[in-house]
Amino acid sequence: MKRSEDAVTARKAVDITIGDLLACHDAGEDPRRTIARLNKRIVDYQRAGADLPSSFLHLSRRLTAEWIAQSQAR
Repeated sequence: MKRSEDAVTARKAVDITIGDLLACHDAGEDPRRTIARLNKRIVDYQRAGADLPSSFLHLSRRLTAEWIAQSQAR
């Protein structure tokens, strides 16, 4: 039962944080910091035993691709 409770808690924390991460990214936060924070949340989610929505991985890949494109344009 504890693992199930951890999964629910992790899901609530991640859902709130994803919106915050995107807001920070849109506000001009260093993309590397946003990506690192997102990836940490993904790991936390997985450790809690919760199913990870594929949108989290897609978002991480998209942000990474954007960062690479920006860094190569400099």
